Amino acid sequence: MLDAISHFNSILDDWGHKVIYRRYNVGTRSTHYDKATREGVGGERWTHTDECRVCRTSSTSSRGVKGTYEGTVLYYFKTGVLPKVGDVIIEVNGSNSPSTSDTAVLQSSHQLAMRIKDVEPKRGANGELVFYTCYARPEYGHY
Repeated sequence: MLDAISHFNSILDDWGHKVIYRRYNVGTRSTHYDKATREGVGGERWTHTDECRVCRTSSTSSRGVKGTYEGTVLYYFKTGVLPKVGDVIIEVNGSNSPSTSDTAVLQSSHQLAMRIKDVEPKRGANGELVFYTCYARPEYGHY
């Protein structure tokens, strides 16, 4: 019997690349939080944690996927990522293959930031979670 999770993970390990996954700790205020507006002033309102994650991407705008906007990118992640809407995926310059060290990726210059707009868990037999897809759009600003 095919183990869908192992098969998917091996595809990412062979064909994926590393990104910085910026996970926002919603509810934990950053130093930029403004109590009057409840927004971030000069930065994000919530604290965040940066993680290195392996993913695979596909451009959706060139395929005309219904409901997507120009510049939307489809990301595939392993089950342990637990992505959520509002988090940011940061593409980095330089070598970022799955074998690149997390330290090297975290120290790389940033190429592009993508804000997650939608997350879809993909399930296999008996409802077992196999992987996640995330639709993300370019986020302009300093990351």
